[in-house]
Amino acid sequence: MGQGKDLKCGKCGYSFREMTGEGFFPTLHSEMMHEKARAGELGEILKKFLKKHKNGSISFIAVTLCCDECGNLEQGSDYTMILPIGENEVKYIKYPHTCSLCGGKMHIVSSNEERLCPHCKVPLEIMSRIWWD
Repeated sequence: MGQGKDLKCGKCGYSFREMTGEGFFPTLHSEMMHEKARAGELGEILKKFLKKHKNGSISFIAVTLCCDECGNLEQGSDYTMILPIGENEVKYIKYPHTCSLCGGKMHIVSSNEERLCPHCKVPLEIMSRIWWD
């Protein structure tokens, strides 16, 4: 399951729909996305990772991304690369998300992080909540 929110700036009217989580069929979705990554449809970084690490995996959880430079909000996938390195150990490699507007570095917005309007820098108001499969 996933969840989301419709957010809006009370000052300028900017709106953003946030959708996070795995959806109703996470295993099927993950398998399809891994095939896309292997084929290079999701970029060279993920393709090279899976080619080099046959036992590696990638997180495709839906996330909200925020640009550290301009504050732009975007929907995306986590894309954390997961590499087993021992019997009970894994190494997590963060994917370097970049902003589609300015090219700046983006971070995954945490559940308790305030969402700010990229224009006014004021907190966005929750207009409605969404549950999705």
